[in-house]
Amino acid sequence: MDGLLHRLSGVDLYRENPVLRYSLALFFVLAALAANFLPIVGERLPFFFFFAAVALTARLCGFGPAVMATVLSGMLANFFFLPPYFSFGFGPNALVQVVLFVMVSLLITSVALQKSAAEMVAFKSQSQLAETLRTITEGFISYSPDWIINYVNPAGARLCGSTVAAMTGRKLWELFPESVGTELEANFKKAMREREPVHFETFYPRLNRWYTISGYPGSLGLTVIFQDISETRQTREALRTTERRLQVAQVSARLGSWEWNIKTNELWWADGMWLVHGQPVGLMAPTFEHGMAFIHQDDHDRVQLAIQQALAGKGEYETEYRTTFPDGTVHWIGARGRAIFDQAGKPERMIGVAMDITGNKLAEDALRKSEKLAAAGRLAATIAHEINNPLEAVTNLLYILRMNDKWDDTSRNYVTQAEHELARIAHVTRQTLGFYRDTTSPHVMELPKIVEEVLSLYLPRIQSKNIRLTREYDETVKVMGLPGEIRQVVSNLVANAIDALPPAGALRIRVHHSRELNNSHRAGGRIVIADTGSGITPEHRKKLFEPFYTTKQDVGTGLGLWVSREIVQKHGGNITLRSSVAPGRSGTVFSIFLPE
Repeated sequence: MDGLLHRLSGVDLYRENPVLRYSLALFFVLAALAANFLPIVGERLPFFFFFAAVALTARLCGFGPAVMATVLSGMLANFFFLPPYFSFGFGPNALVQVVLFVMVSLLITSVALQKSAAEMVAFKSQSQLAETLRTITEGFISYSPDWIINYVNPAGARLCGSTVAAMTGRKLWELFPESVGTELEANFKKAMREREPVHFETFYPRLNRWYTISGYPGSLGLTVIFQDISETRQTREALRTTERRLQVAQVSARLGSWEWNIKTNELWWADGMWLVHGQPVGLMAPTFEHGMAFIHQDDHDRVQLAIQQALAGKGEYETEYRTTFPDGTVHWIGARGRAIFDQAGKPERMIGVAMDITGNKLAEDALRKSEKLAAAGRLAATIAHEINNPLEAVTNLLYILRMNDKWDDTSRNYVTQAEHELARIAHVTRQTLGFYRDTTSPHVMELPKIVEEVLSLYLPRIQSKNIRLTREYDETVKVMGLPGEIRQVVSNLVANAIDALPPAGALRIRVHHSRELNNSHRAGGRIVIADTGSGITPEHRKKLFEPFYTTKQDVGTGLGLWVSREIVQKHGGNITLRSSVAPGRSGTVFSIFLPE
């Protein structure tokens, strides 16, 4: 009977028409009655087939038909098989037998119904699982411990480039021999050996596809769930390639992008942002506080104000600030961004870019200085031109006075001194006009002669400060150049030395043959001007040759050394500086090299 019930376990008549169910119950009872009339049964087993009828009815047709079958079976058994026969009356033991039959039948009904319910639940679960596996897009394969494929769903067969029929019952390594020796085999065998799930990605050359695979070991073998991720990997790789290209482009352009999550205070920086600030990539966790730490202290308030205005509703963020590189150099950064607000109007994120604009700043500064220099040059040329004519008149008047016989020697000496001072003014005027426009052509000039001519103009100042002057000239030193411009260079340096020297200081000037102190070793002449003055501090030395930079607070223009260096470089030479501010051995040495 259990075998029959097992074969019928897949049949469910509970939801069928009640007439069908009760009719089937009546059929089972009548069949049991007919079976009881078989010659081999006899009177010893009057209820045997009725028990079977009740059990089948309970299993297939439900509780109501089972109760009907129980009552009808009891009545038929009592009528046909219990004395008095063919009567519904009860003999001495008939009532007890019928009652026992009913009780056992009800017990059978209960057990059959419980087993049927459990089997129906299991059957439904299996059906639902089978339907789920049939419809999902992921591949599902079940392997036995000896790697035989017990089950594969349609998606799994399709992802493997095969069919369910071709894969079921086949051994994995025979069906896919190219998988032997790959990470797939290693991971599958590791899962079976260590009884731990595995998750990995692998490439299948036959189909040229990428898969993500999860293997779950169990007592019955290995269950594998997998899916095709080729398109996802292509998209991911394309994004990575785009990101790498963007990173390279940003680094090349000295540009960096950033994004700030205001709610979590998380700050994302592209690689270019680190480089823009002169820092190693990934130096520290990117946060708002760390980002502000890279900004020059004097620019903090201005940057924070721009950020606050953007967050307050302005939206746009644009500012410039300075940052100090690890080597101590200061760079300018231009930052632009936009605040993004949520539906409630509260700031949620800020995104933007930062760019190194140091070159632009230097260019702007150079342009401003160039404009100032041009204006100064035009003004100086105009003044020099206007002074030149009166100078000639005064020079003529002094000449007439000096030739007058009525003057005594003392008066003539005063006139001579006035002529010397006037010559100095004329020299400065010619220098100024030459600075603005020099139309002469380079020619051979004697450096000692030029230096001595300049010194003659400054002798009164040297003598008035009681400066000890030492000259060392090699009279054979000759170079190509513009004498007027070289006089201007020597004049600037001598004047600076006299200003820096204390009374009774020492000034040494040397002119000699030399070679350039670099790889070229070109031959030429060298002018060395050394003083024992106060010296120049290191911070001033860095900017000494910049235009309009001066250490003379009220009298300096900041143009002398800048013009001097430009003139020397135009002649193909160079000018170097050594200085000390140490007490007792302070002083400055300028060395000018001019090629032959």
